[in-house]
Amino acid sequence: LSRAAATLAAAPGRVFALGLGGSSSSLAEETQNRLFRYGLGVTALKDPYLARMMAATCRPGDAFIAISATGRTREVIEAVQIARHYRAQAIAIT
Repeated sequence: LSRAAATLAAAPGRVFALGLGGSSSSLAEETQNRLFRYGLGVTALKDPYLARMMAATCRPGDAFIAISATGRTREVIEAVQIARHYRAQAIAIT
């Protein structure tokens, strides 16, 4: 948890919070609502296609938060892999 907080505190770039489905997408929106108050440029993502496209725009310094109840949602994993390919930091909440 402290590593995740440090990653967000040090993120000079954008933050993406991805959650697909009921509670995960609600948590992504809540993450956006809470983090923007700290001055972070955060975007909640709830669509798997948009998530992949946004992940492909990641740069070093961006953070990608993946929210999944099971931790095995294929679309979430793929979006994280794309974001990591572009050297974004990844945080998983499962």
